[in-house]
Amino acid sequence: MLVSYLKKYIFPCLLITSLSFLLYFHVLNFSYTHMDDASLVIDSLRQFAANPFSIFHVFIKNTLADLWPQLYYRPVFAASFMLNSVLGTNYLSGFYLVNILLHAVAACSVYILLVRLRYAGLPSLLLSLFYVIHPIMASNVAWLPGRCDTLLTIFSVLSFIALINFTEKTKLTDYFLHLFFLMLALFTKESGLCLIVASLLYVHLVLKRKWFCFEENVLVAGWLFALTLWILMRHMALEDHPPVNAARVYAMLQSMMMNSIVLLQYLGRIFFPFHLSVWPTIQDSPWLTGVIAFALLATALFLSKEARPDRVLFGTAWFVLFLMPTLTGPHTGPAACFFNYRVCLSMPGILILLAETDVMKHFHIKKKLPIFLISCVLLFYSLIAAEHSYDYRNSAAFWNNARATAPHSWREPYSLPVRPDH
Repeated sequence: MLVSYLKKYIFPCLLITSLSFLLYFHVLNFSYTHMDDASLVIDSLRQFAANPFSIFHVFIKNTLADLWPQLYYRPVFAASFMLNSVLGTNYLSGFYLVNILLHAVAACSVYILLVRLRYAGLPSLLLSLFYVIHPIMASNVAWLPGRCDTLLTIFSVLSFIALINFTEKTKLTDYFLHLFFLMLALFTKESGLCLIVASLLYVHLVLKRKWFCFEENVLVAGWLFALTLWILMRHMALEDHPPVNAARVYAMLQSMMMNSIVLLQYLGRIFFPFHLSVWPTIQDSPWLTGVIAFALLATALFLSKEARPDRVLFGTAWFVLFLMPTLTGPHTGPAACFFNYRVCLSMPGILILLAETDVMKHFHIKKKLPIFLISCVLLFYSLIAAEHSYDYRNSAAFWNNARATAPHSWREPYSLPVRPDH
């Protein structure tokens, strides 16, 4: 049993972690981009040095008010920077080291999720390696604030894994683990709310359980408790937060419709991650690659005889669902910017779709040609990821990329100070 466990979980996770560090070890020498990161690091170090107990205050006070005034409640994200002070108060390398480690943990969580969804070990590992080396993930590692969505991915995926375990065995341990990680996801980023919808979709779409079944009733009770606690603490921390009314809901829905083209653009970046921008605006990001990617994926699924419609719908819903909060942002129009790190939690939905294709279901280690082709793809993507990560190495590189790839941006990248900070 121990050998089986090592082969199924430990060895693949060690491989995923090793590849993550091998690919991104060089970012330990990176500096500030002066896009939120300097303020986060400096303010976190100052607050923690003044009072180590301030790490608990982030749950009842918006410590990110200078950066994102009274709009976002992300205490776990803020606390992670304070905890980083333990690793190194004088060197940025400690902060980048944590980013690499979190990226590895997120990829391992995605691997375990695919295995728990009953996909074979080798395809799950290959898809998780694809997640690790994908160039669109470079911003989650090489840009310090990108860890927010990495943390969100870890907690959301772990919560969903616990949900799967609970629906199979109805153990209280799995139930409380699901709620625990759900609350961590909520306290990391508001997008954690989408996890509840994803859970309901899984229970009824994939498991085909009846409405108001025992598992659902118990889960709803736990979700209400978690949401109530989160809303109360968020209300306490955000003193001047905007009210939720019909006008605001209408504005969010309007933004969602106007920004819907971004879904295609994200899909295009996933399958064709070339010339990635650190400041990807709607106007300066191609949508045709998204159409091509959608057509290729849809064709592959249509031709796959063993593709399960419920899993295909669930994977599609996962991809779209966790991007919906991004589309409801205050910025719309051609100059609106949608960063690559936001696809971190949506990517598992694409991996589920790929896992449903016959190519992945019948993949075997003894088939030399597929192994060679997939190895070439992984190597090629890893080289692109390593190259793109250097766009975050310092302020000059970051804003030079922004100026070159987003010339129509509403923001003037070159107007910000460019200096080699350490």
